Amino acid sequence: MSRDSFDLILSKIGPLITRQHTNFREPIDLAQCLAVTLRYLASGMKFAAMAPTCRLGERTVRAIVWDTCAAIVAVLGPEVLPAPTEATWRRSEAAFKQLWDFPNCVAAIDGKHVLIQAPANSGSMYFNYKKKLSPVFLAAVDGNYRFVYVEVTLPHVFVANEAFPLTTTIMRPYPGRTEARLSWPAAVFNYRLSRARRVVENAFSIMTQIWRLLRRPLNVSVDHACQLVYTICVLHNFLRRNDATGALP
Repeated sequence: MSRDSFDLILSKIGPLITRQHTNFREPIDLAQCLAVTLRYLASGMKFAAMAPTCRLGERTVRAIVWDTCAAIVAVLGPEVLPAPTEATWRRSEAAFKQLWDFPNCVAAIDGKHVLIQAPANSGSMYFNYKKKLSPVFLAAVDGNYRFVYVEVTLPHVFVANEAFPLTTTIMRPYPGRTEARLSWPAAVFNYRLSRARRVVENAFSIMTQIWRLLRRPLNVSVDHACQLVYTICVLHNFLRRNDATGALP
């Protein structure tokens, strides 16, 4: 993240995380609050391990992270993850056609498992086919690796992998037998669909490479896990838009 992006985020969320001065202690500097939160999201460190490096108590670090994440979602969320409009889908369709040679596609969708520790009395609620505990976050990504909300728009389609059903709004590859029977037309279609669909996997890879918190099980509640993932998606879109490092290749 560039210094300019850091300062811009701080200027936007500053009023929401400002704490009152008292006669007993001075509030923690706002820049430190944002830095602590970004470091937590980017490093994947646990609160207990991170607190001494920040010279803060563990409970203080937790409170800073939750308050700052809530501010980021509240302020930047509507700006970089707004409800999609027709113009949103048209821009995305143009990007898929120009960059990935797949016309009439408005988004690539996929799911991501975010590991968590078992919540109390949850039973097998979050137990998945990988024999791990995780809520599944479904994402739709536009042609420029930015996350968007899922919305059905006809006659355009979402592109997905074999885990999704073939519908009038979701396009998936030909299965192996059909591809073999139809030969090169099916192979070309599958190649182009895969090329368009990989943007969602690339977006997940970019996100987990920068925000390494997603590489380990989250020792937080499910609600807090959702808040962390949504915060990271908001920051991902913000950096794709504002940082030179987030420019398209």
